[in-house]
Amino acid sequence: MRLRSRCASCVSPKLAELLKDNHRYVFTLIHKFNKPGEIYSLRPDIIVISDEAHRTQYGKLAENMRFSLPNASFIGFTGTPLMESEEDQLTRRVFGGYVSTYDFQRAVEDSATVPLYYDNRGEELYYDDKGTQRQVTADKELNQRLATAIEQFELDAEQEEAVRRRLGGEYLILTAEKRLDRIAQDLVAHYTQRWQTGKAMLVCLDKITAVRMHGLIDKYWKQAIQAQKQLVNLENLSPNLSPTRGEALIFPSSLVGKGAKGLGFPVKQAADEQEEVEHQQYLQWLQSTEYLVVISEAQNEVKTFKDWGLDIIPHRQIIKSRNLEEEFKNEKHPFRFAIVCAMWLTGFDVPSLATLYIDKPLQGHTLMQAIARANRVYEGKNNGLLIDYNGILTSLRAALAKYSRAEVGSTDESITPYNVLDQLREDYAIALQSCIDHIANLGFNLQELVETAGFDKITALASAVNAVCTNDESRARFEVLAREIFKKKQALITEPKLTAPYQGRYNAIEQIYKHLHEQHKISLDINAVLRFLQGVVSEFINVDTSRLPGAESGKTYDISKIDFELLKAEFANSPTKNTSVQTLKEAVERQLQRMIQQNPSRIDYYTRYQQLIQNYNRETDRVAIEQTFEELLKLVKDLSEEDTRAVREGLSEEHLAVFDLLCSSKDNLDTRIRNRVKQIAQSLIEAVKSQLQQLENWRDKESTRATIKSFVYDYLYSEDTGLPVDAYDDSDVDNLSNIVFMHIYQQYKSANKHPYAA
Repeated sequence: MRLRSRCASCVSPKLAELLKDNHRYVFTLIHKFNKPGEIYSLRPDIIVISDEAHRTQYGKLAENMRFSLPNASFIGFTGTPLMESEEDQLTRRVFGGYVSTYDFQRAVEDSATVPLYYDNRGEELYYDDKGTQRQVTADKELNQRLATAIEQFELDAEQEEAVRRRLGGEYLILTAEKRLDRIAQDLVAHYTQRWQTGKAMLVCLDKITAVRMHGLIDKYWKQAIQAQKQLVNLENLSPNLSPTRGEALIFPSSLVGKGAKGLGFPVKQAADEQEEVEHQQYLQWLQSTEYLVVISEAQNEVKTFKDWGLDIIPHRQIIKSRNLEEEFKNEKHPFRFAIVCAMWLTGFDVPSLATLYIDKPLQGHTLMQAIARANRVYEGKNNGLLIDYNGILTSLRAALAKYSRAEVGSTDESITPYNVLDQLREDYAIALQSCIDHIANLGFNLQELVETAGFDKITALASAVNAVCTNDESRARFEVLAREIFKKKQALITEPKLTAPYQGRYNAIEQIYKHLHEQHKISLDINAVLRFLQGVVSEFINVDTSRLPGAESGKTYDISKIDFELLKAEFANSPTKNTSVQTLKEAVERQLQRMIQQNPSRIDYYTRYQQLIQNYNRETDRVAIEQTFEELLKLVKDLSEEDTRAVREGLSEEHLAVFDLLCSSKDNLDTRIRNRVKQIAQSLIEAVKSQLQQLENWRDKESTRATIKSFVYDYLYSEDTGLPVDAYDDSDVDNLSNIVFMHIYQQYKSANKHPYAA
């Protein structure tokens, strides 16, 4: 029997009965496994085929399914490659390695998809345009105005903390009015030049931004209609006639005179009858095209949007009264441009979709699913086009690298091996007891919550939450301990019988944790504050407008032509950190210190925003983008310069690898610090190899892995042997120690068995 578990709607109300019969195939939903501890079937010939296996097989329902079918076999399917997230490490542990893969290049070669081109159209941001004297005082003025604004709203402590944390991020920069206005202007100019290529989609940062972008797009779309009407109705535009200052006439380049580029230049009326017909068709296309917001409904959304000066009601009426999904899939329907933030990014195929505009930080699965919207085969469609306004190139390269990272039948050594189930169960039990002891020290017996029911359970839960919230430190410690429990239990997802004796205590802790976070969500309403603060920040943010809207931004690149082997090699030298090999006490104390030491009220927002702008500009710099792609194209094969770099640096290949890792997060280190880091790279590896000589099969045991990881951290943190404190802070040491450890784990089976051994 084959049982297919899906993440969409269910078809059978009697799953247990069906499994007892002799059906060859049963299609069901994972939500049907809603009876904990119940055996559905003991048959050994059941094969469970799980769709969307990278995100649906690790919760309570999946645990119930494993328990209810103890003798079944499992195979998982996913439309995206497995990344280095904790969830994907679980995917490998649950299902094993790849059985079969199908990447971008093969799909294009087989004509299963069309080529997908990448074009970055983001513009550089900068502070102020009022001269150097203004720049000198901008930092004090911005910080003071933000502080004054926060005070006038009379927020409680929790609200103020939430506001300050949002201020410390990039949200207010990415949603600055001038930036969004520029994107809308360029997008309309660009898409209206591609009017015959198919449908398009814009991915926005969030729901608020999606509705804001609709208003801005509407403004420029109506300008495009008006400009085209002028072209159609006027017999001739004078050679000396130019648009009103500060405005641009937007025409598709295919319909204007040579050199016009379709923007802001005098154009001539149609030279013949055929061109006149094309002008009329284009005007009809502009006037008939619908550009609509497609976002999910949220509680209290009318008030939320009103706080931002927006009206969601007309958009919601359209979404509810029409079948937008079918309309957008219909290539003949005038709904041609969708504005989304999360909906339709996965599992939604529209073959006629040819252009995907992205203005949202995406990575991993979500990014790969999103860009796949534009590469479906459609008659007359030569390629899909990915337009990047947000600087996602780094994330895109990392995601693409995963397609070639793991080979069929191979084991991924970046995943920490778990060989001893008894040890996993013991770790889980210890984590549970540590959390129970913490709650007991705060004056509450968890068993009371485990054993009560009905209204008594509600009362007990309230008492437990009050105890946990005795102070900020007690709550923070509980949350860290609870998350450790969740991680330990996930490691046993395939062995539900081992966790069953602890289920009551686990459920009680989970109830407390969820209640804390539900309270947090309900109590905070800071939209009006953020909107006001965004107005303040927007005054200081400007955008480069030197390029005409819709004009060419540079080269576009065919993603399928990338040298994936070269990309794979690049990211193999930058492994992500692994967090599973430290003791529970170390993990809790380290996470707790980070939580209680973060004081958002001390952030210098001017300095913070300057850094965010620099990071954003680096990802939108066209010279850097062109260099990146040129290096990855198949024509670029000459690695001789890199091959000799170790000699130039005065290091062996072995030491150079560690040196590069230690410098990976730092730009422009001076000569003194670089030389010091070289010495550290050399001495660290030799010290590690000395440690490895004393450990047999060190990668097979959690205790020995933890020993080496702690050694690396202590070495890099030490005043005598560690990284220079004037260039590396504690967070750098924490991050780099994990990265270096993963390099050692992957490359050094023992002190003498590694790729650099003679």
